[in-house]
Amino acid sequence: MQGGLAARPTSEKVAAWFDSGSAFLLPRRRCTGVPTKRTLGRLAIGYALDGEILYKRRKDRVLLRCVDAFEAKKILEEVHEGVCGMHANSFTMARQIMRFGYYWSTMEGDCIRYAKKCHKCQIYGDKIHVPPSPLHVMTSP
Repeated sequence: MQGGLAARPTSEKVAAWFDSGSAFLLPRRRCTGVPTKRTLGRLAIGYALDGEILYKRRKDRVLLRCVDAFEAKKILEEVHEGVCGMHANSFTMARQIMRFGYYWSTMEGDCIRYAKKCHKCQIYGDKIHVPPSPLHVMTSP
């Protein structure tokens, strides 16, 4: 899946969610505001910069490549509906994306919205055929 991402259109200037944080990791580019500098410094601990690519460090020291909204949409489509896509639910899809090595800040919310809008999942998804019933309290001796 690494090579399957399409290049972003060059005419479109989109600010990625990680642009301000990656600027803090670059040498000789520091923020001047004290609260901003302190906050970005605390957030930058969990990230690593390799060339121009920003990675998020997981707790087990695995690096996840940070992607912007354009790449995130392509990744969601490929994981959910691609060749090996299994139309998984949102949380399974988010974990699978992280296993593939990608990360963005709104990943779980985007996966939930994408799975809810999938037409095939709405038609062929499992339906609960049992009406809700009240819980019965059982007392133990």
